[in-house]
Amino acid sequence: MSKKHYKKYNKNKYGFVKGRAINIKITLFLLLISGCFWAVWFFFFNSPQGTSEGVVSGNGVIRLWYTDEELKNYIDSAALEYLEREGVHVEPVLVSGVEFVEQIGKASAGTDNAPDIYITGSDVLGKASMAGLTSVISDPYKIMDHEKFTEASFNAVTYKGQMIAYPFYYETAFLIYNRDYLEEIAVNDIKRGMLEANSGEEGEDSENDLAELSDENISKEAVRSRTEELIPDSIVDILSLAAVSDAPGEMENFFAWDVSDVFYNYFFAGAYMDAGGPCGDDPTCIDVYNEESIRCMCIYQSLNEFFSVDSKESDYERVLNDFLEGKTLFAVVTTDAVLRLEEAKEAGTFVYEYGVAPLPGIDDDHSAAGLSTTECVVVNGYSDNKEAANRFAEYLAYYEADTLYDRTGKMPCAAKGDPSDIILGTGTEGADHKSVNATIREMYAVSEELPKVPEFADFWLRLELAYTLVWDGEDPNEILKSLSECLRSEATGGEVTETKIETPEITDLADMLPSD
Repeated sequence: MSKKHYKKYNKNKYGFVKGRAINIKITLFLLLISGCFWAVWFFFFNSPQGTSEGVVSGNGVIRLWYTDEELKNYIDSAALEYLEREGVHVEPVLVSGVEFVEQIGKASAGTDNAPDIYITGSDVLGKASMAGLTSVISDPYKIMDHEKFTEASFNAVTYKGQMIAYPFYYETAFLIYNRDYLEEIAVNDIKRGMLEANSGEEGEDSENDLAELSDENISKEAVRSRTEELIPDSIVDILSLAAVSDAPGEMENFFAWDVSDVFYNYFFAGAYMDAGGPCGDDPTCIDVYNEESIRCMCIYQSLNEFFSVDSKESDYERVLNDFLEGKTLFAVVTTDAVLRLEEAKEAGTFVYEYGVAPLPGIDDDHSAAGLSTTECVVVNGYSDNKEAANRFAEYLAYYEADTLYDRTGKMPCAAKGDPSDIILGTGTEGADHKSVNATIREMYAVSEELPKVPEFADFWLRLELAYTLVWDGEDPNEILKSLSECLRSEATGGEVTETKIETPEITDLADMLPSD
């Protein structure tokens, strides 16, 4: 208000304005303000929801932030069910995933709309913890035990010896195969065996001879047994199968994966690499440069001779689409592929049976370990409503877990009851082997999580570049040495030079394959 419109009133010794009419107006105004204050106070503390919209730490409202739009229906439904069950209002807020932790930090520092809980990847828990945006879980429903969650889930939410989140759902890589094609190869194998048995050493089989043999003479059990035997344990098994088998149907590729993305090629050497230790929170635990990791990367590089895939043109969508179109026998995919396959089968666009299997090692002497990420439900360290937040976080991650796949296509970390509660396609009628879900869960259990150590925030990108350079012909020894030096330098804050390891001798893959 400008000075020329300011009217100066005379006041008594108590500060009130002199004059009866003026005093009455001021008194009425003050009474009105006072009445509004008490009305707001009464509503605030007696409302069934506990707070008005926009207040973070009220007694009855829990604000949840998440970034994945695919979770919207699941979260909205869980929030409504929780309101009916507990009488607690949950306010889900879909926000941008760009600088998510920074957004939470800014909101928590000085606004009224910060989240009480939020959903994020386990790899940023270290960063969030350092900012005070996490809290040790209280586990009010006592559901955090090893019967319900794998060791991988526990490791994913553990930082500096404490569990600071609830494991929600995971992403990991595994092998998928066209069951129909593999059965066709199995049938031909059985027929060849029958021809050899009938003709003796002097006889020669031919495609005509194979075609003349009736499938009726081959039992379903024999086909099933041989098909299971053909599921590869190693890359050498895949190459050997390709060397002696004809491509059935519309098949063009025996094996495919995205060579440009570390999520799909990490398993080739992943079992012999470590950054951050079991929980990914130890900056002193760095082991990516050793004899076995070098050996595996050398063999990985030699695969370029067999597959000739350009890393600049490789693409996961193309790999998955080729499988859906019946062009590929074996492919490395992630959990999203299962929903795509099930939807395509329902729509009639994928006309084959499929199966899943553990990732293959390089050869019989080397195991595989895939990469995984775990999305977690975190209770904000700045929330004044932590206990209520813990209760809904557990409800979201565990009590609604059996509906997560159906609503989102995402694999829950929690095994609520029997794993067969989430039955997907098994690939074989009446098969007594594990469901797709159980097999994928086993792969997650032995996978390697991305590290939480803030200094290793770019580990994924560095590792992806290392694999690409090796695939394109760079010296695996030098690439891994450089990667290790970068990680150790970041962890210590000083320049580190690794002692050179001699490149081990490797057996040429071509020498491991059948000669015919």
